[in-house]
Amino acid sequence: FCLLNTFTLNQPTLLSHSTSPSPIQAASVSLHLKGVAHSSFCCLTPSVPCTMATPSVSGTAARVGSIVRVKLHNFITYYDVEFCPGPMLNVVLGPNGTGKSTIVCALVLGLGGAPKDIGRAKEISHYVNHEKDEGYIEITLVGTKNDLVVKRQIFKDNKSKWYMNGKLKSQKEVLDRLKKMHVQVSNLCQFLPQERVGEFAKLTPQKLFESTQQAVGSDGLEEKHLRLCSLRELEKGLLLSVGKRRESLARLKEANERLHQDVIRFQQRETLKEQVEKLKMKRPWVEWRVADDTKEAADKERKAAAEELRGHINQAGPELDRKRELEHQIAALTDKQKQQHALIRAEDAKRAKLAEKINKLMIEAEAATSECEQLEEAESQRVRQLEKIDASLAKFQESLVTARQSEAESSSIAADLDAKWEALKAEEDQVRRTEEEMKMQFRELSNRREEANGELRRLANVQEQRLIPIRRDYREAYNAYIWLRENGDKFRDKVYGPLLLHLNVKDQAMASLVETTVSRNVLEAFVCTNDEDAKILYREVIQKQRIQINMITVQKAPLRRERKMDIELLKDRYNALCWADELFAEDTPAPIINVLLEHSNMNTMLVGSDRMTRGDVDQVFQHHAAAIQMIVTPRTVYRFSRSKYGARAVSVLQYDVRPSKYIRSVDTARIEQMRRNVAALDADIAQMRPEEQRIKELSSNLRVRIRENRNEKRGLGNMDKKVRSINEAIARKKRERREYERPRDDTAEIRRLKERAKRCIRDRTKIPGKLLDSFRGINAAIRQVHEVMVEMGELSREKTAVERRLAEYEHRKMTLEQAAQQKEIEYREALDRARALKRAANDACPMSEEVKEMFDKLPETLVEIDAQIETNESRMEAMFNFNPDIIRQYDLRNQQIEQLEAELLNEDDTIARHKANIDELRAQWEPEIEEMVEYINGKFSEYFRAINCEGRVVLEKHEDFAEWGIKPFVGFRGPNSLSVLSTANSGGERSVSTMLYMASLHGLTKCPFRLVDEINQGMDARNERMVFELLSRVTCEKDSPQFFLITPKLLPNLDFGPGMNVLHIMNGPYFVTQDEWVSAMTPVTQRRLASQQS
Repeated sequence: FCLLNTFTLNQPTLLSHSTSPSPIQAASVSLHLKGVAHSSFCCLTPSVPCTMATPSVSGTAARVGSIVRVKLHNFITYYDVEFCPGPMLNVVLGPNGTGKSTIVCALVLGLGGAPKDIGRAKEISHYVNHEKDEGYIEITLVGTKNDLVVKRQIFKDNKSKWYMNGKLKSQKEVLDRLKKMHVQVSNLCQFLPQERVGEFAKLTPQKLFESTQQAVGSDGLEEKHLRLCSLRELEKGLLLSVGKRRESLARLKEANERLHQDVIRFQQRETLKEQVEKLKMKRPWVEWRVADDTKEAADKERKAAAEELRGHINQAGPELDRKRELEHQIAALTDKQKQQHALIRAEDAKRAKLAEKINKLMIEAEAATSECEQLEEAESQRVRQLEKIDASLAKFQESLVTARQSEAESSSIAADLDAKWEALKAEEDQVRRTEEEMKMQFRELSNRREEANGELRRLANVQEQRLIPIRRDYREAYNAYIWLRENGDKFRDKVYGPLLLHLNVKDQAMASLVETTVSRNVLEAFVCTNDEDAKILYREVIQKQRIQINMITVQKAPLRRERKMDIELLKDRYNALCWADELFAEDTPAPIINVLLEHSNMNTMLVGSDRMTRGDVDQVFQHHAAAIQMIVTPRTVYRFSRSKYGARAVSVLQYDVRPSKYIRSVDTARIEQMRRNVAALDADIAQMRPEEQRIKELSSNLRVRIRENRNEKRGLGNMDKKVRSINEAIARKKRERREYERPRDDTAEIRRLKERAKRCIRDRTKIPGKLLDSFRGINAAIRQVHEVMVEMGELSREKTAVERRLAEYEHRKMTLEQAAQQKEIEYREALDRARALKRAANDACPMSEEVKEMFDKLPETLVEIDAQIETNESRMEAMFNFNPDIIRQYDLRNQQIEQLEAELLNEDDTIARHKANIDELRAQWEPEIEEMVEYINGKFSEYFRAINCEGRVVLEKHEDFAEWGIKPFVGFRGPNSLSVLSTANSGGERSVSTMLYMASLHGLTKCPFRLVDEINQGMDARNERMVFELLSRVTCEKDSPQFFLITPKLLPNLDFGPGMNVLHIMNGPYFVTQDEWVSAMTPVTQRRLASQQS
């Protein structure tokens, strides 16, 4: 930091830092400042504690509660550091990652704030240095008499201890003391950490009003606001209570007004009630009279039904007589029909005997004829058999001559057959060996093919196992995968997904590294290699199937893997293994590798062994940060980012490697090799099939030739037997010929058979006449039967008609009997009902002359009586039922009305007094609020005009004091462009507006110090310069509260006015100590420093 020794400094201080920066981070910083003779620059360097006094400006006294010293021990990245801010503007400079925000965290936590006020880690233990078990924050504040030293000791178990001036205190005691000093680290209008800068624009008008009032309002102003809110709520409650009482009073008065008319209706109701009772007394007698009339009518109907039944019974006599007569005639015809049937059966039996005799004669004649023909055929057969025997004898003679010749030649042929036999056996053995060898080859190939298929099934099962956790944790991606597997033919190129299903690492132990470092969105993404497939996948899966998936489109060809350094340099020195993109197997598809390169930067991620230590990691970050973004070891991931400012410092985020859940090693190269092996084995087997068929055919031919040779040899060996068998056959044939040489003499037998056949034919011709007579008798009997059946049909039809009429009479009789019985029952029921109703009527109201006279004045029919009762009861219901104590209730309501009217008078007086109190308190509070907002509006508008923009602050009033709010309006785009500040504004606009609003509060604030962290990051150079100059002017005015501006960089040629203190955090290997820094100053600067310290 060679240029700072040329500055004229009022108060240099030093800050120690825990990190070991790289040489790049120690590069010279060139600052071109104006007016440095009146400013104080503090160089914060490592390992040298601050021992300097609080800087001061002539004529400026530090406010009570302002910070004069901060000391940190084992706090985040600091081991030990101590520095002393100035009483006015403190500009904390330093590149990103050097520890500026750590100072903000220390101020928040050391002054009673909670981790949520910072917006970083949620637990207090996370702020202890990761190598230590405890640390502390010690802050010295300006007190009314003596300075107040607040110390907070924090531990890894999320516990804290609080001290004030070296004494152990409770957190409440510390917070109460700080509240009296108006320290407000949770108020965004006073204390704005980097992580909460964006929240300022999101504040509601009510929240901004409360924060502003708390920050700049006078003592008691916030209490008055809270009191007004409470009084307004109490007033609402009183008004609600009065409204309810007035409603109750109105209801009571209305009820009593109704009672006056109800008393009159009560008397009318009693009259109607008495008339209803009389009608109900008469009604049973009217019911009896109606029932008695019904009984008389039922008696008449009963007698008429009995008379009709008797008349119907008398009408059925003639039909019954005709039915009996018809049955007698039908019986006589039935007997005649039976006689004719018997005659037909007798004639038919006679006909059957004649027919049987004809058949017997025909059979006997045919038998005689057939036997005669057989005898004639036997002689012809004898002649033909002799001819066959002679032919056979000639053939046997020829065979005998040939056999005797062959017997002579058999000796030479046997030798040839033996030689052929030996050659055939040798060839058979050779073929059998070849066949056995081929069978062994087939078995070996089949076994190898079965082993390869088993290996393929095992590898495929690993792939299926990978789908189980995907189905459980990535349900949408799993459903899309199932669809893609069934519809892959719809795409031009192969679509991959989900991505983690295609990740195949060389070493299963490295699967957890991949799952930890690659984001979930990438792991569950589907990868396309062209836009057409991406459109199809989006339309079919996301739009039609309603499955939400991530899609990535990359080029199909492998990307070039750029390396910024040689891995061999890192292996030996830092125990590195490889680059992360080298973890994947060679069979991992190129598009999958392209996704990992583009979206996860796997080519810049270093994989270390389990021997890589944190020191190795720090060394890699220090010397090779430009080439490496992340380091992963089997247990830990180290992710770091590089600042874009200053020395380009590196900040490291460390977290553990998660166990692998999804990636299981699938040796796709092995799968492909197994498939190729199976295909090769199938090809070998197919290639051997023709040879196998040839061997089989050769073996079959050999067996045929061997069998022929064996038969030939067997034929030679049996030649003698053959000669003997031929001689024996010749002898047999000669004997057989001698038997057939004797002629047959069957002439007499043939003549006898012919005579018998002629006699049978003559006897058969005599029978047809007798048979015809039998047929004539049968036909006559059939005609008689037919005539009887016709007559019986007519009688049966007449009988059926008679029976139908009798059935109708019987059905009518049953109907009349049921009707007579029903009429009898109805009469008995009507009689019993009439008697019962008369008894009930006498019981209800015994008949007398007076009663009869009373009844004569009432309606006579049941309809009229029921209508009159219903009318009277309806009128009674409309009047409702009165209680006897109706007058007592009326008086009771009058008393309640008087009491409510008295209470309402008292409550009206109370509300009037309450409104007077609210108006009185509002008269004290509202002008001050209006004056405060008017002042803020004036400053806000003035500061915006200074940067050629528009700004205005508006106070929103409301009947409910809790709804009062403040709305800042800003306009950055010319005249008439004012709009409410919100998240719709750009980041730079929000930053400028927030800074100017806080500057507008500076002249009114009661807080001893204020802080803004890196708010100038989103501003352009013009706005940043104007805002800084405005801020330096406002914060360096006399009696201004202490102000901290945290920033990683400033523009050149800024004007640094009196009272400004610069705290510059430096890191790197080229630090100098405090003494070396002072010794490098000019003598004039050293004398000025010494005079200030004295």
